Amino acid sequence: MNVHAILESSTARQEQATVHAFLRVTGEGQCFLSDAELDDCGKKLVIQDARLYEKLLDAVPCLVGGSYLYDDRAVVEGDLGYDGETVVFASVKKVTIDRNGKRFEIALDD
Repeated sequence: MNVHAILESSTARQEQATVHAFLRVTGEGQCFLSDAELDDCGKKLVIQDARLYEKLLDAVPCLVGGSYLYDDRAVVEGDLGYDGETVVFASVKKVTIDRNGKRFEIALDD
């Protein structure tokens, strides 16, 4: 499933999901997913699971010299939920990042 499909679907909310997208993380620890390869995308799926930021810092080298600490193709598994009327990734169970032929798998324990 991709970000656009989740945000546009009324049935994809409050359930488990596996999303293939670009994982982006700011220096302030804000994590989100986007379908767009370029940063000028409009649709983002915010990840509210605060554990992800620390797990990424521990397991995956940060990017240097760009707008984000992480800007990688990833597969994210977890639970969708709501923040008001907005669909968000409320809980992350697993993240797999492929960067330059190297695979990083991060499991977030409940």
